[in-house]
Amino acid sequence: MGGELLYNFPNWYNAKFAPKLFYEDINSDVLKDVIVVLISGAGSGISTKEIHVLNQVHDPYSRYEEVPVESINAAVKRLVKIEQKGNEITALIGKKKYVVDYKKFGYQTPVDHPGVGAIENYEPKDGILYGTTNVFVTIPEAYIGSIKVKYAWDGKMYKAESAVFKANPYKHQVD
Repeated sequence: MGGELLYNFPNWYNAKFAPKLFYEDINSDVLKDVIVVLISGAGSGISTKEIHVLNQVHDPYSRYEEVPVESINAAVKRLVKIEQKGNEITALIGKKKYVVDYKKFGYQTPVDHPGVGAIENYEPKDGILYGTTNVFVTIPEAYIGSIKVKYAWDGKMYKAESAVFKANPYKHQVD
């Protein structure tokens, strides 16, 4: 093509956390893609990420084309309904219902509404892109579980196709 392509990721630098770089085929076209996970925010128990996927294409040259990825927060908002009644927090994902009593962890803080997204991550595994985020009742200590989102290529973008909730396995001692 007579030149190199340059991809610019503004504000990619974070003094404490390095970006992650993956090279894996995540759209099943046999061509490896570049996945760049950048820190978009960090501090006081919070770590939010920004993801960029560069799909490799041959036409007839080998090049990369950035494609959109649904954010983990948008995916959770679309796929998961979180409710609270008393001490119980319920995550509804499709027909599955997950219930957690946040008091069993020793959290005494009153909750207005549980939140999502204080800790985020994206990572490919076995040719599939996954994103994870925490479900919390207060930042940063009151983590009650996480939501793992599975992404799929729809021909135009990577969009979340499913989600699962995993409760925090660490039960705190309640006095």
